[in-house]
Amino acid sequence: MEFNVNTQEIAGAISIALGAKPLKSVLPILEGIYISADNDTLTVVCTDMSLRIETTIPAEVKTPGAAVLPSQVFSNMIRRMPQNEVSFKSVKNSMLVTSGKAKSNIQITQAADYPMMPEIGEFTTISINGGVFREMVRQTTFAAQKDESNPMLCGILADIDGENIRLIALDGYRMAMREEPLKNRVKPISIVLSYKSLEAIAKLITDEESDIELKISGKYVLAEFSGTKLVARLLDTRFIKYESVISSSYRTHLVINREEMLSAVARANVFLFEGKNDVVRMLFKNDSVLITSASEIGGSEEEVQCEGSGDVIEISFKAAYISDVLSKLTDEEIAIELNSSVSNCMIKPVFGNRFCYLIMPIRIN
Repeated sequence: MEFNVNTQEIAGAISIALGAKPLKSVLPILEGIYISADNDTLTVVCTDMSLRIETTIPAEVKTPGAAVLPSQVFSNMIRRMPQNEVSFKSVKNSMLVTSGKAKSNIQITQAADYPMMPEIGEFTTISINGGVFREMVRQTTFAAQKDESNPMLCGILADIDGENIRLIALDGYRMAMREEPLKNRVKPISIVLSYKSLEAIAKLITDEESDIELKISGKYVLAEFSGTKLVARLLDTRFIKYESVISSSYRTHLVINREEMLSAVARANVFLFEGKNDVVRMLFKNDSVLITSASEIGGSEEEVQCEGSGDVIEISFKAAYISDVLSKLTDEEIAIELNSSVSNCMIKPVFGNRFCYLIMPIRIN
């Protein structure tokens, strides 16, 4: 194969495709980047067999062909090319790469064994504003378990009732739920995707004003953006019945300024250490929340004003879990609902049902 391509364009294509590269793989060929040159187009692909990203850029193709190149070396080499154009020419089991006076020689693997794009089959298309969907992903995937040994907890449920889509993530200690209306009506459907797949889709959304389409089949989700296709395999797992853990009643309800509470938790967190003494105490009253922390090197105490009603409840949380939720939201004020010192804390919007977060308390003697 032989072709010429713009240096910045191929660097951008490699960066996009690397979103699907596996951290580790039992198949050495998946550690590489697949490139194919034909019809004045260069296609760049990475896959971990669950997620595949394929992007195309214009190229001057002299001889068509395909090859797999080691991803890290290839990416680093292209970023350091001195000129605006770079030339590629395969010679037996290596690729000669030239840009200006710089010449490099990189080993390649034959492309015949690289996995091809799977057949999507019949699909249902949902449409939603791109900026809204990206925000939904940002506000939910942080709550998914990152240990992929438990697919039920590292997956994100996309629950579509026909008019709205909910994204739900949980890790056994907290739950995040975001809901937004679709642009089109579809038959109800529920699927489970890995957090990595959803974050890859969100990363490809560059136009917040435009709508995006997700094509959902029995095994895959396909998302297409200008010059880029993403295919994600659905997780074959049953998601936890999350509705059963959302309480419809509460003993204490209050409305509080989100930024003020976040800042107070951040100041309390100065004295805490991850995995050890990383707990904040909160005393919820009708007109204030007292936030305290303590460790062997010191502690803090701060009162944040609020408006509320119900019982006085003292409860402890892992500081990071509270901060994660408050930092992801943008609402000026939030509602907090509690039932006891040993039951979940619920964080909701003051009006509506766009989001719902549950955080399990920490029991302290």
